[in-house]
Amino acid sequence: MSPGPVSVSFFTDNWAYLKTELSWLDRVLMVSVSRQRKENQGVDRIAQTAADRVSSHWWRGMISLDGGKGAYDEHRPPSQNPAQNGSGRYQQQLEVRIRASQQQGVVLALPLLCDRLGLDVFEKNLVLMALAPEVNRRYGQLYRFLQGAPDANTSDLPTVDLVLRLLSRNDAEWRAARSCLRPQAPLVKRGLLRFLPETAETLLSQRLQLAPRLVDFLLAEVPLNTDLDAVLGKSDESSESISPPPCWVSSIPSTVWDDLVLPASLLQDLQGLCKKLEIPLAFPSPLEPRFAVPDATLGRGAIALLTGPPGTGKRTAAGAIAHSLNLPLAELDLATLAPEQYADVLQALAQENLPVLLIRGAELWLRRSSPLSSEALQGWLTQRRQRSGITLLSVTYAEAVALRWQRQIDTVCQFSKPPMGDRQVLWQRAFPKTVPLAEGLDWSVLAQQFALTGGEIRAIAQTAIHHLAIRGGAQLTYEHLAVALLERGLTLVVPKPKRSRPKRS
Repeated sequence: MSPGPVSVSFFTDNWAYLKTELSWLDRVLMVSVSRQRKENQGVDRIAQTAADRVSSHWWRGMISLDGGKGAYDEHRPPSQNPAQNGSGRYQQQLEVRIRASQQQGVVLALPLLCDRLGLDVFEKNLVLMALAPEVNRRYGQLYRFLQGAPDANTSDLPTVDLVLRLLSRNDAEWRAARSCLRPQAPLVKRGLLRFLPETAETLLSQRLQLAPRLVDFLLAEVPLNTDLDAVLGKSDESSESISPPPCWVSSIPSTVWDDLVLPASLLQDLQGLCKKLEIPLAFPSPLEPRFAVPDATLGRGAIALLTGPPGTGKRTAAGAIAHSLNLPLAELDLATLAPEQYADVLQALAQENLPVLLIRGAELWLRRSSPLSSEALQGWLTQRRQRSGITLLSVTYAEAVALRWQRQIDTVCQFSKPPMGDRQVLWQRAFPKTVPLAEGLDWSVLAQQFALTGGEIRAIAQTAIHHLAIRGGAQLTYEHLAVALLERGLTLVVPKPKRSRPKRS
């Protein structure tokens, strides 16, 4: 006698599905927390210094930490990744229940999103990890522990690094997963996934945040197809349209000229840009501009090219220019846009009166193979000059700008890595006065050993301050700096304290 058909249980509603997915995430986090706690205990028994802790992934596999069993770093055999243990079977069973629910007419928000955008399992689980703190803050506490940031004031959101570590089994999957975070990826391209803070030096240190409209849809009691259409910005499910271009960011900078650590000639060129607005300036602004004349038709706008490696001060200089004129700074990063959005963004810029505009990654528009038409770019640059605005085009290499556009640049400001003397000043300024510094810290030691940019110095300083906070030290020492530098692959040679010679009797 043949067995009868096997009945498959379906999800009764969207929340029943979410509880199942969150239970899976609970198991993944439980295994990860248990493993990290065990590893931390093993490292604590062996490590003598902070440098030992940060380099433990090198020696854990060679030094016995627990009953003669060696511990290994995160490059483990596939079966040891908690996100992958039994994951294939779980996903198969989950898929069967999802299809059964759809046959019953039950709409499940996250599976519907995956079907519409063609998301893979990693992208689905990425959304789940970013959504979990919106359901319960205990997920934020677990994320902070796994990220080595136990401070309760730290964000509840997971970092890119944590998501990649938990959801990737090996290096190949890690690389494939990282590609899902590119600007062209569906979640990023449609503005459904944001990276915070935007000023972070590396992608891995940024945190993942879902757009509020997507969170509302995923947590809906009864999600509808029309609701997803609104989230994706589609009026017709069959039409393939690009979501509206993101707005540029406007801010009121507080940077003053004295904050800049730049060569005198470069500082003079930057200040010279401000003088071009002393005669014609007629921009609506919440601030009272320092220079204003009602007639703005004289065409004295300035177009400047800021060239140099990341972290050399281009963005900070733009803030000083805006502050000196008592005007807001509008900032647009072209790297955050899809090429299909360029034309709409350019048109939107042409409709706005932006007195000080910084465009980062401007080579994407000004290169020889630009996706924008030459006529559109020419018209916009002419308009910027007629409106008497300061247009700052930030690029890494001046050679990336086509010769046609180079001829229209009024000023080229070359930013470069600071010399040793300037690096010493940058190290001194990188630490707020509220941070207690140990006696004997010599910034010239750091300036001499590492040819870093100002942005890199600030990032390392923040990391060192973070290590001071989580370890509860009384003062920031060379040890904290060594740990922060080692995280970037740099080794600090700490000078030996000078011993005073005994006086002769």
